[in-house]
Amino acid sequence: MCNGSGFVEKGDKIMKSFFIFIAGMITMFVGMVLFGMYNEYFLGEGNVPGLTYLSEQQVGKTFEYRSIKIIQAHSQNTALVLPNQLLASEPVMFLLGKESDAFYDDQIINIPKGYKLVQVGTYRYTTREKFEKIVPAVAIVK
Repeated sequence: MCNGSGFVEKGDKIMKSFFIFIAGMITMFVGMVLFGMYNEYFLGEGNVPGLTYLSEQQVGKTFEYRSIKIIQAHSQNTALVLPNQLLASEPVMFLLGKESDAFYDDQIINIPKGYKLVQVGTYRYTTREKFEKIVPAVAIVK
């Protein structure tokens, strides 16, 4: 390390800098992997493109429907739905189910007594006709 006069050789400084650089790159890579695992574990299927959740301060609308009909299932536990007692002014809604739910097109879901359909956010999507729509995102809660 020293050349006898107390000074660190130039080559040793370069090697030390190189190892610090490599250690920083490895640390960054490990951090990115851990961050990705964290996001996958905590967000998972909940990370739906187009879905925006209401903040805790915002209160979503409560819908008084006793049953809803799935008009288009998206993933295992999300779907576009309409109230089963369809009236002309009823909105299309985006249903967020539990992880164990498996929805399919034309399925009728009866909302159990003591439960209600509550808006938890909004869902933005584009129709086949290329119109952009924003609809309430809802969940069945007690």
